[in-house]
Order: sequence, then structure tokens, then C-alpha cells
Amino acid sequence: MSTLRIIGWNEHFENATSRRLNHLRKVPLPNRHDTEFYAELVEDHEDGPAHFGVWIALLQLASRSSERGAFLNHAGAPLTVRQIARILRMPEALVECAITRLKALGVLGTEVEGGVRMSGREQKGTEGKGREEQQPRAGE
Repeated sequence: MSTLRIIGWNEHFENATSRRLNHLRKVPLPNRHDTEFYAELVEDHEDGPAHFGVWIALLQLASRSSERGAFLNHAGAPLTVRQIARILRMPEALVECAITRLKALGVLGTEVEGGVRMSGREQKGTEGKGREEQQPRAGE
């Protein structure tokens, strides 16, 4: 089973203070709304604002994982979409749709056995088309 992860967790959601802590109580979160990522997430789908809410809840959940940025249960096994939705107290269909969009936007990815991490953009075969360097940054 593959592990769902936040792409660029350490660069975007950790800071000097959070790196010293074993358990986070909050997530350092960029507060910009003028980015391409934010515009695509919120404006390009009728449920975009709800997907933004799922994104924020996913960041909070990933911050509490034993491996920050990854969606793992207390035993270190990957969480399923159903388990994530249950933990977040959100409808599974909404969480699944948001995760699909967040993968396509390049901020969520999976790590398959063998350690190869792939974002949604890479899975769609867009590598080599100049998008690797332009991956949207979460909130920046």
C-alpha cells in the first residue's frame, strides 16, 4: 500500500521552532491568497472552498503524524482515504475528491514501496514539460 504525503512538507510547513518539537500543536501556514495554487484550488471547482477546508485539515493531520507530512496510523501503517475522512469527520466523497485535486495540483503525492515519491503531476506524465520547477507551493 502506498503512503499519502504532503509534497515539500519540510520546506513549506516547518520552521526553526517546529523542528525542535517532538509534537506539534499548530502548523506554520502561509497566509497568501494571491498564488496560482490557491486560485486553482478554490476557483476551478464548484467545491473548491470545501477542498481548501480539507487541505487545511490534512495539514493539521499530517503535522501530528509520527513522520510529519505523511498520513500514517499510530502503528506507522498508511491511512486509507476512508480512515482520513473518518478522522477529519468529513464526508469520504469530499475528502477523496479533494485529495485527487491536491495530487493533480502537485501538493500531495504517494510513496510506493521502494521509496519512489510521485506527485499527481508526475503521475499524469507531465515530467519534462517545465512543470517540475513550477510546482505550486501551498499558500505561497
